Amino acid sequence: MDLKENATSVSDSRRHPWERARAALLWKMLKKEVMQASSYPFRVLDIGSGDLYQARMLVSKSGEIAVTALDEAYTEAVRHRLKHDIAGMNIRMIRSPEEIPGGITFQAVLMMDVIEHVADDKAFLKQWVANPSTGRETVFVITVPAYQYLFSYHDRFLGHFRRYNRKQLVSLCREAGLGVKQSGYLFFPLFLARNLQFLVHKILRIQKEPGSDLGEWKGPAWVARLIKKVLVVSSCRAMKLSRRGIIVPGLSAWAVAARNE
Repeated sequence: MDLKENATSVSDSRRHPWERARAALLWKMLKKEVMQASSYPFRVLDIGSGDLYQARMLVSKSGEIAVTALDEAYTEAVRHRLKHDIAGMNIRMIRSPEEIPGGITFQAVLMMDVIEHVADDKAFLKQWVANPSTGRETVFVITVPAYQYLFSYHDRFLGHFRRYNRKQLVSLCREAGLGVKQSGYLFFPLFLARNLQFLVHKILRIQKEPGSDLGEWKGPAWVARLIKKVLVVSSCRAMKLSRRGIIVPGLSAWAVAARNE
């Protein structure tokens, strides 16, 4: 979760099902890479790691994973608040690339809903492709909010500059020096719901104040579990279809890429 969305700790049971589903899908994207790694620990750089939920979920999946969590929001006060959540876990918090120890090469770099926050997304991505901590074998996993016409109060509140379609994301990766292995969309049910909301707001001329609707889940736990299940299953099917060249739309676009070398 972006620390801007909720300044206080949120228990995992109260996480929004979208965030829980995204963490589950990330593991599915990385599992093969982790299992086939030539050396361990499998080092992951999680850029824009927020309140460490995603990092904790990855480390809990495999004791071979070590996460470096990078977020400029990690002041001493924030680190103190979060450190009890990662006690005993192979997770390290840093605020800037300069804190990455020399000689380390990450096997995976995560940019999960990050580059939409950056004014010059191409320069930002190029910077990490050329960074000494990434190499020819480093896998980049990138997700972004999809479709610019859905840009809304939620995007403005979170400081987004733009939304992307899949082709734009693939083109951005290639311009930054990455070869895209797979790409597609996630969360088709949320895409349908957001389009319906967009249409209703447009017809009724509803102007909603800036804010986030993906903070703490306040509904019944069983509903959250059901939504998560639907999102994961539908997204897994969309990912399988994308490998066959069949692209199913969704609320998030994604790409798995590596250096063109």
